[in-house]
Amino acid sequence: MSDPEGSRAIPIASALEKVPHEPEYGECCFHEAATEELACIFASRTAAPDPWPSGMNASDATVLFPYLASTTFDGFIEIVADDHVNYLVLQNGAVSRAFLATPALGTVIERVAKLFSREGRVGELRVSRWAPPRALPVQAPHALVQAYRELVCALVSRVADRGQEDAPTLAERARQMLVTTHPVLDAFSVSGRTAADPVADTRELTRGVAAWIREVLWTAKGPDDAPPEDLFRELTYERRHIFQSAGLFDEMPWKVV
Repeated sequence: MSDPEGSRAIPIASALEKVPHEPEYGECCFHEAATEELACIFASRTAAPDPWPSGMNASDATVLFPYLASTTFDGFIEIVADDHVNYLVLQNGAVSRAFLATPALGTVIERVAKLFSREGRVGELRVSRWAPPRALPVQAPHALVQAYRELVCALVSRVADRGQEDAPTLAERARQMLVTTHPVLDAFSVSGRTAADPVADTRELTRGVAAWIREVLWTAKGPDDAPPEDLFRELTYERRHIFQSAGLFDEMPWKVV
């Protein structure tokens, strides 16, 4: 999502909420692009570009490409010309692939040259660079986030029923302790606080929730309580296939299934 403050990734559920409910305005458009191009787009919208050397005019092709070649640059550059966004992927300072918004007329060199030409250009030319883009992340589905939220709330409730009256406080203290290492936990609460889904993949989400559950189970266990794995197994039984698929059981120090 882009706004005056910049651009950033947002949860899928939050993105869907922004689609207007009116039929004439609420349609979604789906466009196809190469996976590598999508990776460039995502990286350029979620990470700050690498700076150019002081005093260098990156919008001058006679300066830009000799510099990239001399430094054997690996990564990609974004060229914004007349509000059209183009990407060049480079290896060892040479262009290996190009994703251009210009008409497919002429060679890649000729089409790139037109981007830097002043002829017919109205807006400002901007050139930025990034390291090679990572593979596109796959955001954890909202259903899994909700399942984890319900699991944690059920866990706190059961711990309280076993005599640990301060279970909510204990769980919140554990969450605050772990949130620095697992930022996904910022999207969770045992107090009913409404929060957006985390922007994280399934593995990152699962590791954070698992760390939180482990901390609560070990901290809340009394001398006469049943082993923590028994309570955990009971709470996860109905959704065991979902949790097992997400890797939750693999993050636990005991065998659950």
